[in-house]
Amino acid sequence: MHMVRTSRFGEVRYDPGRVITFARGILGFEGTSRYILLNCKACDQFKWLQSIEDPALAFLLYDPSPDFPDYWPPVNSKDLEELDLRGLQSAIVMCIATVPGDPSSATANFQAPLVINVASRLGKQVVTGLPSYKTKQAIFHAALEMKTG
Repeated sequence: MHMVRTSRFGEVRYDPGRVITFARGILGFEGTSRYILLNCKACDQFKWLQSIEDPALAFLLYDPSPDFPDYWPPVNSKDLEELDLRGLQSAIVMCIATVPGDPSSATANFQAPLVINVASRLGKQVVTGLPSYKTKQAIFHAALEMKTG
């Protein structure tokens, strides 16, 4: 086991075999490529993507599949090849979330999801370019509509 001392979570022990590599980094953070996924205590639908290279860098990730079952970002053949995937069936697709002071106003970036190959531990941020996907998609409002509608 290895250990990283983070600014949010204190000391975190991790299995080096569980490190996810984003070869090109994440938009705005291209110099950081190695991360671990941490469970979020508040909700299974969220995870933390913690950098093991920069202890102050962590992204809150949101799994859109329960609330947005039709969300299926297009991933081209080049992206699939870089991720060592044949299709998204064996991948995790998550969106970077932003939670302001009022958590009910939380949003997620559906325009540039993170696609992670579970088996190879390779990840990539894929920019969809489709106008139907938003960079600030309201996530709790949509979830409430689906559960009450």
